[in-house]
Amino acid sequence: MQKQEGKYLFIQLKVKGGALYVAIIISIVVGVLLSIFILLSRLNQRQLISFLQKTQLQIDLESAMSMAQSSYYQVEQNGKWIKNTFNDDSMRIIKEYWGAYELITVEAKNRHQVISSSALFGVDMSKDTGLVVNDNGRPIGLSGNIVLKANCYLTSAGVKPSFIEGRSYVSTPSNAGHIKGSGMELFDLNKDFIQGVEDQWKGESNINDSSGIIDQGSIFIPFTKRALMLSNQSGYLKGLNLSGHIKLIGKDLIIDSTCKLNDVLIICNKVKFANGFKGNVHVIASDSVVCGKHCSFYFPSSFVLMGALSSINGMSQVEIGEDNLFEGGLIAYGGDAALRKTFVKIQSTAKVCGFVYAPLLHLEGKIHANVYAGKLLLKTPSAVYENHFMSCEIDPAKYAGVLAIPRVGKLKSNRVKCASY
Repeated sequence: MQKQEGKYLFIQLKVKGGALYVAIIISIVVGVLLSIFILLSRLNQRQLISFLQKTQLQIDLESAMSMAQSSYYQVEQNGKWIKNTFNDDSMRIIKEYWGAYELITVEAKNRHQVISSSALFGVDMSKDTGLVVNDNGRPIGLSGNIVLKANCYLTSAGVKPSFIEGRSYVSTPSNAGHIKGSGMELFDLNKDFIQGVEDQWKGESNINDSSGIIDQGSIFIPFTKRALMLSNQSGYLKGLNLSGHIKLIGKDLIIDSTCKLNDVLIICNKVKFANGFKGNVHVIASDSVVCGKHCSFYFPSSFVLMGALSSINGMSQVEIGEDNLFEGGLIAYGGDAALRKTFVKIQSTAKVCGFVYAPLLHLEGKIHANVYAGKLLLKTPSAVYENHFMSCEIDPAKYAGVLAIPRVGKLKSNRVKCASY
């Protein structure tokens, strides 16, 4: 009986010890679970705070972008951090020209995060203004198959049919209704645009750029980062794959069709694009921009010919070659017309979409653009004809709701429009 009682006591003690262990384990598990819940709650709280801060930064970023496009933006604010009045967030707007378009980069930051965004901007096209020419009191000659689908303000002296290079004037029923008396003069480019282009040409905007040497390879620089400036005096460039915030600086350049350029800015005296080139480029040149056959310049591209900046006498020229496609802004500026002339030639098989501004213009081809010309000058293999244009279709309405054109001066539409993010 004593043995049995001792055995019973031993079992009882063993059971009590096991219960204690279970209680300790349960306490540990509960403690761990509670700690995990507290940790998850803390992490969730931090994530929520971070999400709210990032959301607020995104709102700040959108506000800064809207501010940069509005009339409330002041030049004195450019590149400076602006602190919010209701929290510790700050915003910065950097507004400059990239070719003919405006490049806006905005940043927003708080104590822990920085976000940024950038875009190219222009203005809306006009869908009902196809061609505006200075009124010099002389009739304008029309030759070949001409289709007018928008108002063309030509001259108060009217128009006349002409027989040029074996082609007589072939009209469409809509032409007569779209031909308007002009009484107009070519508007001046606005001072901000001219200053922006000259700053790019002179390198005033290169102060914060990093620099390198033009070489074969593939480079991408986002517009939210500082620009990469690649310099070369002159040469034949091939095999380049460049995209984003990159400047090519040179004197006389030839760009081969093997080059892949996207959003790249080219600053030079002369540039020639070889046959078959395809890309999206912005060019500022002083002497000439020549495009070979079958080239495509996708939106938003821009050519700016600043003849007033050239060091040589004579005529500077942009030539849109055979079977070319150009989408964007094409602008020629000669400064003092008595000192220098600038000429734009659009071949008969070319297609231009967007905007054209030229003191002297050879007009042919498919023109889905708003065109402003000081004088029409038709150059054929056998002769030069003043106040003439030949075999073209003018219809800006096709792309008026799609493309953004450079904001260069007194245009019918000044509503800001994003060209590219």
